[in-house]
Amino acid sequence: MNLSTWSIRHPVPSLMLFVLLCVAGLIGFQSMKVQNFPDLDLPTIQLQVALPGATPNQLENDVARKLENAIAPLQGLKHISTKISDGAVSITAEFRLEKPVQEALDELRSAVQTTRSDLPADLREPVISKLNLAGTPVLAYTIASSTLDEEALSWFVDKDLSKRLLAIRGVGAVQRVGGVSREISVRYFGQEKEFRARTAEGWNKGAAWGARSRWEEPSGRRWEEARWQQPPTAA
Repeated sequence: MNLSTWSIRHPVPSLMLFVLLCVAGLIGFQSMKVQNFPDLDLPTIQLQVALPGATPNQLENDVARKLENAIAPLQGLKHISTKISDGAVSITAEFRLEKPVQEALDELRSAVQTTRSDLPADLREPVISKLNLAGTPVLAYTIASSTLDEEALSWFVDKDLSKRLLAIRGVGAVQRVGGVSREISVRYFGQEKEFRARTAEGWNKGAAWGARSRWEEPSGRRWEEARWQQPPTAA
């Protein structure tokens, strides 16, 4: 007598076993933890380097290509993507899934250190890290205004909106992409030597503003003013 014949002749135990298995399955499903963003450890390494004041063309020739040539021979490398902006280079190296993450991280760090002497001397220390999927943005919003210009809207997001969002429980970080970043621009009327000799304290006492001329240097962009004008003095 096989199991099927016994179940047909004795239907009650079979039905009870079926119901018991269904109840146990429902209880197990309810208690099972589900993550929207599971902790995946992918062998993807990110490399960030910065050279303040450098143009994208300069970074491509003096930094990005040299780093790509150093990373390309690594074993198990699948794909390299590079993003270049003013003063910064971001390289993402994707390895095959069978490649251990720590091994990929160590090999890429060693490759960067090997070519460090060929990079510009004023290049900041490279930042190497593995891809963290848990830190990717969960929500993204587009903000527009018919009354505020780009500068005022950026200031509103940084000063008011970001603080309110960070006050919400569970929010870890808020980042604005796009808009206008705050900066201080100093325009000096005079010679370059006088400009370099002046201190921040001297500038705080006041200086006139005017047109400027720009030129390119190996370390990036520099500006020099045509003349120096003393600030007005009180009578």
